[in-house]
Parts: sequence; C-alpha cells; structure tokens
Amino acid sequence: MSKLSDELYAEFGELRDERAKTDAALDAYVAALTAESLGRTLTYKTTRGDPKSHPLWFALTHLFNHQTHHRSQATTLFMQLGHDPGVTDAIVLLWEDVR
Repeated sequence: MSKLSDELYAEFGELRDERAKTDAALDAYVAALTAESLGRTLTYKTTRGDPKSHPLWFALTHLFNHQTHHRSQATTLFMQLGHDPGVTDAIVLLWEDVR
C-alpha cells in the first residue's frame, strides 16, 4: 500500500494528464448521482484505521470543499514568492465558464 507522502508522478506533464483523467472520471461519477444515491450510507476506515459511516453526500461535500483549503495554501505560497496567482474567487471563475 502506498503512503500519502509517496510521489506518484515525477514529471508535471504526466501529473497534468492523470489529473485530467481523474477530473473526467469524477465529473462522470457526479453526473450519474441521484438523490437516492447521495443519501446512501458510505462506510470506510480512515488512514488510522478508524471506522466511519455517514451519508455519501457528506463525503462529497468534504471532497469539493477541501479543495478550497489546498487552493488557499497554493495561493499563499505563490504570494510569498512574489507571484500574483490571479483571480481565485470561485464566483468569478464560475461566471467565466458560463459566458
């Protein structure tokens, strides 16, 4: 079993390609969800082995919200290095996609 600290892709191009595949798979998964499937119970173990159980929509809410945390970390690092990360407001980014 791999660890969270393991490097999966040494080359950025490979990482970008794999991320695009992951995003496409996630988009397809979410598009197929129903109200019923969102309410079903998800049971799993944490990385420490603790058992957890809750509705699927809890986990999906966490998945999408947690990305905000990592975007803010990256933005802070860019700014500390003197680089402008550009627009990061979700409302602006979403609006650009629908225009």
